[in-house]
Parts: sequence; C-alpha cells; structure tokens
Amino acid sequence: MFDLQNDPDEWNNLAGDPEHAATKERLLTAMRHFQKQINDPFVDPENLWAFIKEQKEYQQKPYKTPGFRWPHLTLFGESSESASTPLQP
Repeated sequence: MFDLQNDPDEWNNLAGDPEHAATKERLLTAMRHFQKQINDPFVDPENLWAFIKEQKEYQQKPYKTPGFRWPHLTLFGESSESASTPLQP
C-alpha cells in the first residue's frame, strides 16, 4: 500500500502502519472474495506452498526448453473446470 501522491515511486510501504490497518483489512477481504469468485487455486495454502516449492526447485533446473510446461499450471485447469458460478461484472 502506497501513498501515490506523496510517494509516487512507492518507496514507503504503508501496509504495516497501524494507521492503515482498516484499509489493509478491507483490501485483503476484497482480494479473498475475488479469489474465491474466480476459483483461484492459490486460496488453498497447500497449493500455494506446492507452487513456492516448485519455483525453488526449478531455479536450479533448465526449464527454458521447447515443450516445457510449469507443473503448477494444472491447478488452474482444475480450478476453471470446477467453477460453480460465472464471474459477475
């Protein structure tokens, strides 16, 4: 969270400032709601940790090869197939 008028280069992150706690919570709640609405697979902490582990593992592997596909992308396919409600504008 940044004060773009007074800090246009975004040097001072206000997310940890108690003065902005209510705004931070409001934004996090909106984000979580949106993640559920779009069936974001990263809402599940297990999927998120698997993704992080994968990223660390592939730092040492030659992944820039023809036909390579990130393993975590299957999560998005499964998520979109299980979507129960379409997005609302």
